[in-house]
Amino acid sequence: MSIPFFLEIIESINQEAQIFGLSIALAISKNFDDLLSNVKRMHAQKQVDGFILLYSNVEDPIIDYLYKNKLKFSLVGLPCENENKITYVDNDNQLLGKDATDYLIKNKHEKIIFITNRIKENVHFERFFGYQKAMLMANLKPFDAINIESAEDFFYLESVLKKSKITAAVIIEDLLAFKVIQHISALGYAVPQNISVISFNNTIFSTLAHPYITNIDINIDLLAKYSLKYVIEQVNGRKSHGVKFVVPHKIIENESVITLSDNKAS
Repeated sequence: MSIPFFLEIIESINQEAQIFGLSIALAISKNFDDLLSNVKRMHAQKQVDGFILLYSNVEDPIIDYLYKNKLKFSLVGLPCENENKITYVDNDNQLLGKDATDYLIKNKHEKIIFITNRIKENVHFERFFGYQKAMLMANLKPFDAINIESAEDFFYLESVLKKSKITAAVIIEDLLAFKVIQHISALGYAVPQNISVISFNNTIFSTLAHPYITNIDINIDLLAKYSLKYVIEQVNGRKSHGVKFVVPHKIIENESVITLSDNKAS
C-alpha cells in the first residue's frame, strides 16, 4: 500500500463520514494474520457496522472472511475474485497504465520501462497490462516489470537503464517515483533530460521537489466518497453487492516528461 495514498484516502473517508455524523475506526497491521485477527475482533465485539478495504491483494484472507460471513463491506480496488458479487470502487487501472504509456509514446519515447513495488497487488497487474497493451499497439517491445523492494533492486534498475538505453519510465505511484528520481539522479541521470518519468496518484510527493512529477490524478476524494456511500447503503439495508463504480482520472502535466528530438528517439 502506498503510504501517501493510504493517508489521503483515510482523511477523505473521515471527512465524508463526518457529514453523516459517523466515525471511523482503523485496522492496520504489518501482516495478514494480525489484520485478520483485528477484523474478527471488531466484528465479534460489534465495534463497527461495516468495513472499507483500501487495497486488493491476491489470495486475501480478509476479503475471504468478510465475503464468506456476508459482512457489509466495500473495496477500493478491483477484486481478484468474485468480482460480480463484491461492491467495489476503482479507477480503470488498465486504462491508467495505457494512458500513462501512451503519453510517453506521444512524446516520442520508445524505450519505456515499468517500475513497481506492489508486485502482488491487483493494481500492479492492471497498470502493467495497460503498459504492455500501449507498447504492443505502438509496435514497441514492452520490458519486464522492474520490482523495487530493496536497495539491491536499484542496482538491477541501473543495469537496465545502461543496457537498454531507456529514455522513460512509468512508475506505479508517486512515492516510488520520488525515490527512483533521487536514486537515478545520484547516478548522473537527469530527469527529464535523460529519463522522463510519469507516475500515478497525484499525492504530495509529486510536487515535493523539482522536477515536479507528471502523473495521473486518480481522484482520491471520489474513491473515498463512493466507498463509504456503498457501505452506508448496505448498513441501511439496501442491497449493493456486485456494484462497481469506476472513478475517472486525468493526466497532470508537470516537469518530469520531455518530448524527445527525432535523433534521440532513434
